[in-house]
Formats: sequence, C-alpha cells, structure tokens
Amino acid sequence: MEMKRVIKASGISSEALAIIGNRALSSEALAMMDNKALSLKEIAFFESESRDETMAIGEGLASRLKAFDVVLLIGCLGAGKTEFARGVVSFFGAGRDVCSPSYKIINRYEGKTPVYHMDFYRIKERGEIFDIGLEEIFAEKAIFIVEWPELGIDFFKKFYLAELKPVSENRREIRLFESVEVKPFQDE
Repeated sequence: MEMKRVIKASGISSEALAIIGNRALSSEALAMMDNKALSLKEIAFFESESRDETMAIGEGLASRLKAFDVVLLIGCLGAGKTEFARGVVSFFGAGRDVCSPSYKIINRYEGKTPVYHMDFYRIKERGEIFDIGLEEIFAEKAIFIVEWPELGIDFFKKFYLAELKPVSENRREIRLFESVEVKPFQDE
C-alpha cells in the first residue's frame, strides 16, 4: 500500500519522536537530518495482533530489501522490534533464532544475504558507534537492521524506518517509512 504523506521538518514523525521517549533525537542529530535534506515517506501502516503477525510484517518489508539496505527500528521497550527483525532475518534464510543484540550490540546472521542486527540502546555517546567499526560493517554486502538508532541517525543516508507502537498487550501499530531526498527548490 503506497501512501503519499511526507513527513517534513526533522524527517521523523512527532509520533515516532514520542515513542523514542527519553532517548529523543538530540538537536544536533535533528540539525544534521535537516542539513541532509531528508524526509520520510510513509509507505505502509499495519495493525499486528500477535508476534507471528509482527514477524510476517518484517518478512514483507524484507521482500523489498536488497544488499546494503538499512532498516531502522524505533519503539519503546517491548514494542516488538526484535520480532520484526526476526521476520527480516528469517526472510533471508538465516532461521528464526534471533535474539536482541542489546548486550552484544551487533549480531550477524548468515543466509542468502547476511543480515547485521544492531542495537544502539547501550551506546551513550555518538563516538562509540564508530569505535565498534560501523563504517567497516556497512561496507559489507549485507542487510542492516538497527534498533535505537537515534545517536547514529545522521550516519544513515538512505533507509527504511519501522515505527512500532504497542496499543495493548498483544496489539501493535506498525508504520513503515522510506527516506527520500528532498531536492532544493530552484528557480527556472
């Protein structure tokens, strides 16, 4: 389902910013997003009633991914980010044995295309992202999933963003966005 609404300003919807909570994007990161002239185009909205449905939605997004694509996941603790990632990883043939990389920061899954699943929740300063070798990792021909991407948001030039919002114990609203480059207005 293609939707035509484009989110402007910071490039992230106010709902997404609210979900991020106390780890909201810094004014520096917002300024960098603005300087990059990126916006987000909402491409789909889903309501998930179970873990299996959340995983299936991840598989659906994975079907349009290709090597070097990046998927940023935002949502509160327990929103279903890892279940969504499990769907992406499963689509690429790496099985369903996916766990949150909260403590390891990076998990790598082998499949027809490798998938890196990263979690920046425990990273406290932006420089730490580069200390873990992020630039080298992103040079690999793979798919990249990043939970809690706020500190590194300016690193990503083109990406998909999945916003997961719990509305009850088992029900989730999932919005999918695609980053789009905004062309500056030019006089003819």
